[in-house]
Amino acid sequence: MQGEECGANLPGIFSGHEHFGFLDGVSQPGVRGRLSAAPNDVLTVRQNPNNRQQGKPGQELIWPGEFVFGYPGQEGNPDNDPRQPFQNPGPVSTTGPDWANDGSFLVFRRLTQDVAAFHGFLRRQRDALQNAGAPADVTADLLGARCVGRWRSGAPVERTRNDATLANDTDNADLGNVDCANNNFEFQESAEPLRPTSFHDPFDCTDADPKHPETLFPQASADSKGAVCPFTGHIRKVYPRDDEPLVEGAPTKLDGDVVRTVEENPETGAGEPIILNEDDTQSHRILRRGIPFGAPLTHASGDFSTPDNPANDDGLDRGLHFLAYQISMEDRFEFIIKNWVNNPDFKEDRGMNSSPPAPEEQGGGHDPIIGQNNKIPDRIRSFTLTFKDNTGTRVARRVDTDDGTGKGIDWVIPTGGGYFFAPSIHALRLLASPNPHPHNRP
Repeated sequence: MQGEECGANLPGIFSGHEHFGFLDGVSQPGVRGRLSAAPNDVLTVRQNPNNRQQGKPGQELIWPGEFVFGYPGQEGNPDNDPRQPFQNPGPVSTTGPDWANDGSFLVFRRLTQDVAAFHGFLRRQRDALQNAGAPADVTADLLGARCVGRWRSGAPVERTRNDATLANDTDNADLGNVDCANNNFEFQESAEPLRPTSFHDPFDCTDADPKHPETLFPQASADSKGAVCPFTGHIRKVYPRDDEPLVEGAPTKLDGDVVRTVEENPETGAGEPIILNEDDTQSHRILRRGIPFGAPLTHASGDFSTPDNPANDDGLDRGLHFLAYQISMEDRFEFIIKNWVNNPDFKEDRGMNSSPPAPEEQGGGHDPIIGQNNKIPDRIRSFTLTFKDNTGTRVARRVDTDDGTGKGIDWVIPTGGGYFFAPSIHALRLLASPNPHPHNRP
């Protein structure tokens, strides 16, 4: 069976963005290891002067065995034992035959994006909230940023929060364009300012605004209650960073059952309960890339569709080719999708406990962007939006994807894909050899 899928970077101001308008591929793990014996010839340059265990600020360094066979992987730490930080190497990853070393499992997904449906949803939510008394600065663009956890520019909502006035947060496109700044945040801890180092290392990152070098970009404050980035925000669902449950020691759940490690304990016959913490999070990382396909959605005037000015559906096929490398599809890609993205009990058990709810009572929900709900017949997804009310108090509002007829709307629809093994150059040469050794033959 043969097929061809063509993708390309989007044109003009959409360059580097996906069809909903958001800058793509911002958060990518760094990889530990050296390219040669030279001390500074490393795979990922350590550019965070405040934390030399990171590449760029906010970019954790992951052992290469998480992505490629034949190298040390992460040392998982489901109990959050401080004696076992995720910086420590785990066992060498292997899949059996020697020829598989330096190879990796590849997940490919063809994701169709219904831009008109997503932008239209944000516009309707904006109107409904404003009609219910929300301030006029609760825009569809702001609600989209709450769904993703970033503004369309790529600026994280954690670094664009306005805590000085009653006004709601606004985008900072200059910050979104700087890869030294647009990923430097955590959820449980505040980020330290990145000031220029005394020795002015040209590789070191700073928070200096390139347009105003004397000014530092605003820092990210801790957001453990999800008041700025909801617990259902896309970037918080697919990569929880340093998140922990609000109830200390509470295990991750799915449909009310405790989620356990994929590898069962040989003594008990059951996997250990997974307790959300940064050490365990780093053992579920993937190297990913998104490639758009199709033309952007535009108005008849040629203007691009936006959340506050959505265009009508033009019937054309558009979306994203998603590719991800890892050493275990079950414990990496499938774990992320099943236990985080599509799990309404993650990061917290679902449900609101008061009205109007405080942010910390928002519960769980589905990923607003790529989440799917297989519960038939409605398939309705629910998630949280946060904003400031007229008193300047940050509040949470629960919304769902009911289209008005009791059916759920999906704006990212998987329309193809597959699981593959990507061999090394050595394995390809072995396969092409006229007389491969029988014990090493692929």
